[in-house]
Amino acid sequence: MFFSRKKKLCLCLFIFAGVVACAGQLNITAHPGENITLPCQASISTPVIAVEWTRPDLTPSQYVFLFRGQHIVQTFQHPSFVDRVDLLDRQMKDGNLSLSLRNVTSSDRGTYECRVKEKEERRIMRGVIKSDPINVVRLTVTDSDLTHDGINKDEGGFRGRLAAGLTSAVVLLLLLAVVSFVIYRKRTGTTEPNSYRPPAEQDDDKGM
Repeated sequence: MFFSRKKKLCLCLFIFAGVVACAGQLNITAHPGENITLPCQASISTPVIAVEWTRPDLTPSQYVFLFRGQHIVQTFQHPSFVDRVDLLDRQMKDGNLSLSLRNVTSSDRGTYECRVKEKEERRIMRGVIKSDPINVVRLTVTDSDLTHDGINKDEGGFRGRLAAGLTSAVVLLLLLAVVSFVIYRKRTGTTEPNSYRPPAEQDDDKGM
């Protein structure tokens, strides 16, 4: 009995962990100028009426992408995404609702939500799909001019070149000092007269 309850508890925890993992968002990092894909996979059993990608931080009357009636609807699309986004597969084969985003910019960073509508409802100007998102993607755009430490690459490169130049200058000065000292020693050693003078010979006839 105890083992049966324990197994049930483990099974519940496993299922709960799976649900939490599925509900978690996917994190993607991109650089300015790149073309990326925001993944979204759905289990579709009926014909798709519309696919919508939104970003909560945008104006409520605007969306990132809306595909309805086999066409892209740009009426209320945010201007920054016009002609930059499209479905990776417009046929949505195997429930692939992934969004292709071209020429990433720093303003693209944010949270993206994917929704799908499989049955016709009354037409709504904005928020065509009121259901919970199928997938949530968090996009982080790193500035191409910054390193991982937040240091400007050009500034860091200048500092590196400056340090290398100063080091080379110091080494060169030391070498010049050593060479000058050696030359000086050689010259003084050959030009200085011999300080040793033998004692004067005494005149043997002196005093005779």
